[in-house]
Parts: sequence; structure tokens; C-alpha cells
Amino acid sequence: MEKTTHREYKIWERWLQNEWNRPSRTDNYLMQIAQRILQARFPKQKFPLDREEIKFTFYDKKMALQKAKDKANKAARARWFGWLGVGKK
Repeated sequence: MEKTTHREYKIWERWLQNEWNRPSRTDNYLMQIAQRILQARFPKQKFPLDREEIKFTFYDKKMALQKAKDKANKAARARWFGWLGVGKK
């Protein structure tokens, strides 16, 4: 087994993440098959090939922390406004 450095591994990992949202030839064939099935099932509608593409997302720690802070901030405001009697009636 070939040894790789941590830096090489991180570069390889980043390259693979970038490749997830680039359909290969096989992916394009599968999307075309799905498109043809939908066109046969619903002949009056149009189905663009982009609709069949699956977008992959990856966990972003910074974004998750920001969402958690926003959620906690919203809950705290609701609690305070509830105690003060301010808000919708």
C-alpha cells in the first residue's frame, strides 16, 4: 500500500468533493433514462435533463454553527418577548 501524506490526502479529498456534483458519462445516461421514463409517463409535460441531476451537499461546520446560533437567538427572543408580552396577539 502506498503511503500518502496528510496534505496529499486532504487534496485528494477536496478533489473528490468537487467531483460529486459533476455528472460523469454513466450519470448522464442514467439521467436520460429517467427523463425518458418521465416523458413516457407524462407525455404533455417537458422534463429538462437538469431536473434529474442530484445535487450533493457536504457538512460545513461554520454554517452549522451559524444556524445553531441563529436558532438559539430566535428562541431567546421569543422567550423574552413572551415574558414581556410583546408580539403577535
